[in-house]
Amino acid sequence: MRVTSKMMQRTYLKNVNSLTSGTQNSLNQLSSGMKLFKASENTAAAVKAYQVRTSLNRNEGYSSNLSHADAVLTSSESVLLGVEDRLKEAKAKITQALNTTNSENERATIASELASIQDQIFQAMNSNDSGFYVFGGSNTNSKPFGTDANGQLTYNGETLSTLANDPLDPTVHALSHDALYLDVGLAPELDADENVISSTVFEYSITGIDVMGYGRTVVTPGSASVTAGSVTVSGDYTGLDDAVYTYKTVANDGVATDGWYKGTDTEPTDLSELGLIVTGTPASGDTIDATAGDVVSSNLYDVLGELVKELTKSDDAGSASYSVDRAEKLLAVFDTAVATVTTQLTNIGAKTSYIEYSENRISTLDINLNQKQADIEDVNYAEAFTTFSSLYTSYQAALNIGSKIIGPSLFDYMR
Repeated sequence: MRVTSKMMQRTYLKNVNSLTSGTQNSLNQLSSGMKLFKASENTAAAVKAYQVRTSLNRNEGYSSNLSHADAVLTSSESVLLGVEDRLKEAKAKITQALNTTNSENERATIASELASIQDQIFQAMNSNDSGFYVFGGSNTNSKPFGTDANGQLTYNGETLSTLANDPLDPTVHALSHDALYLDVGLAPELDADENVISSTVFEYSITGIDVMGYGRTVVTPGSASVTAGSVTVSGDYTGLDDAVYTYKTVANDGVATDGWYKGTDTEPTDLSELGLIVTGTPASGDTIDATAGDVVSSNLYDVLGELVKELTKSDDAGSASYSVDRAEKLLAVFDTAVATVTTQLTNIGAKTSYIEYSENRISTLDINLNQKQADIEDVNYAEAFTTFSSLYTSYQAALNIGSKIIGPSLFDYMR
């Protein structure tokens, strides 16, 4: 095949353009530090780079969430430490009040101080930080704690003393788990009801009900008597309410069961768990009338209020007079309630430790991802400079050869 001068010139220009483009690209890499400028240059590397950048952006969100959670927990801890100090002061004053040498006036003075501490704790539990209430769970816009018509403590609309002494009770469980959650990289999942599974997110708030407590406590047991039937009953009744228990047969889910039933309950009551011992063989229709004893609210606020009331009683008021024995029993209830604050402070410590662990985990992951991003996107300067030098030398050589391949034209003579 005959090679014409025009073919040589066309091939030459094509190669020169290629060298010019390569030299310019190499120069751009050296000046910018970037290996790639368009996805089309290396599609596989571009996809990997996008995935790495997505992971880095996601980690940035996780880090922001952890910082927010840490700030909320720090605020919560600060409040609870203050509450704990108030409770220690209250314990000291209650112990002082139990001294039998105190007069009515001295007890009244201590009661006034306890009432002040009670109010301070109430205000602290309604603390607002950066526009939301710290201990309100998902209720961040209104004060979580209040009092009902009887002066009993309420939490998010529920009177705490009327709640069951059971963490699995639907209302108690709902209030206790009505918390604030964040995604910190645990891959959030939904259950069958499309609710977030708590183990797949981070619960960073402390709910007020878990701090203050709920339900009621028997200070002094009550009594029970047989109102119909030949059986006898003995023992102290430790139930929380007055009740009538009837011996009968009730069918539940197709199964007929004999036993003592309270009101319209479909499950029998084990009276021995309520401190009662039934002697004899009961017959259908036998009834036991139980009267509750001294029952008080278990939460910190109400217990302090009950102690204030007891300490302000007169020494000479008959059956309503001051009882040091009852005050001591109320102190035992108070001590149990105080333990919930200590438990939640420990809980905050555990959550804070988890945040530190997660921050270290994300930081390490960021280092690895940044290294991976550098391997994909960043230029190797030594290699890029060597390539540039080679291309530039070739380009210069090509220009020198061009004068011999491309002969002078008519326009060159005209100049």
